[in-house]
Amino acid sequence: MRGLLSGMSSTSTLCKFKVALCQRYLTRACIGSGVSSSRDRCRAQPRPIPARKRAAKQAPTVSTMSDPRPEIAPSSNPSQNTLPPPAALLHLLTMKTDGNALSNIIKYDLLVTYGILQHQTPAENKSRDWIEMLQSGRVEEAVEEVFGDSKDEQSSNNISQRILLRLIATWR
Repeated sequence: MRGLLSGMSSTSTLCKFKVALCQRYLTRACIGSGVSSSRDRCRAQPRPIPARKRAAKQAPTVSTMSDPRPEIAPSSNPSQNTLPPPAALLHLLTMKTDGNALSNIIKYDLLVTYGILQHQTPAENKSRDWIEMLQSGRVEEAVEEVFGDSKDEQSSNNISQRILLRLIATWR
């Protein structure tokens, strides 16, 4: 996993994918810790078709017969709103996971990638919540909570914490 994350370039698209990947991993690491087996998970099931939609499919109306072109919904910009809100990011960072080193690596990469994306975003499009969290010190507090346990100066958590705190200072 570490090799995959470090091998991705810093293009906007790949950074968004990386954030989504880290978010998915951390969400499952927290939720999955209480699941005893894969059989206990809910399985996807198709939703039943409401009666009015069944009736509409059986009896075509004049408007559907006169216009043979399929309805096309307006496409939204896929790059918009793909990042989680900053509050969700801090929640993922401070969430208790299984405590293994991979979870901390994922948390580190999530914060670095999210910060890079926000830093690269033009000022008018930056998340106001993110800016407020940086200025108020909430991001630093989360970093210290997650990576600040170790007393050993050479531990990976301590090194990660120092790097993240320096990055946060540049993002302000």
